[in-house]
Amino acid sequence: MNRAFVRLASVLAPLAISAAALAQGAGPRPPKLDTAANPIIGYAIMAVLSFIVLAISLYPSKRAHTDL
Repeated sequence: MNRAFVRLASVLAPLAISAAALAQGAGPRPPKLDTAANPIIGYAIMAVLSFIVLAISLYPSKRAHTDL
């Protein structure tokens, strides 16, 4: 095969694949719901989980005689 043909094919193959993907277009958009979640709830859950992890990590172990 000709080296120029291989180079041309290696450049045009990704362009052909992306052109086919772009030609399909996006599907219909789902209807927009106005039920946005309150971010305070997420922050509260994160704070509770962080407190639990911190409390468990600071809980003393039963091997105090081996700790220095």
